[in-house]
Amino acid sequence: MRRRRKTGLMTQLLRYGVVGGIAFIVDYGLLYALTEFAGLHHLVSAAIAFTAGLLVNYVLSILWVFRGERSWKPAAEFTAFAIIGLIGAGLNEAIIWLGTDVAGLHYLLSKLISTALVFFWNFFDFFNNRFRSFGAHFFRAGIVSLFSEHSGWHEEENHCQRK
Repeated sequence: MRRRRKTGLMTQLLRYGVVGGIAFIVDYGLLYALTEFAGLHHLVSAAIAFTAGLLVNYVLSILWVFRGERSWKPAAEFTAFAIIGLIGAGLNEAIIWLGTDVAGLHYLLSKLISTALVFFWNFFDFFNNRFRSFGAHFFRAGIVSLFSEHSGWHEEENHCQRK
């Protein structure tokens, strides 16, 4: 059985940029289409579009950016993804609301600002740590206790690894 070589941080960041570009097209395109053609309020459109883009980002990140670097169970990984995704969605909505409804910017410009800020939030606070130590923080906090030692997973040097 061949072992995959670990991907370096710069390669991951570049790949994540490509994946982010694809997710951005989904997100931005849906925001525009839902607001302009479906007649939804820009914040409702933004929430739907952000969720779609985030799911595309997650799937492509698993398949290409961080492939083969899982160190904890998919259910725990998805739980962490969902929590961080909700935080990212909240940031997205807040930034678009501030930019559009408070500062008077066009909603698409506010979305561009939001995209840049949330991109770095997702990479550094979730995706970069998701295969390294992020799960350990959940275990330590007891948030995902059903994935703890009874399932064969344990914390070791800030990593969740199979026993």
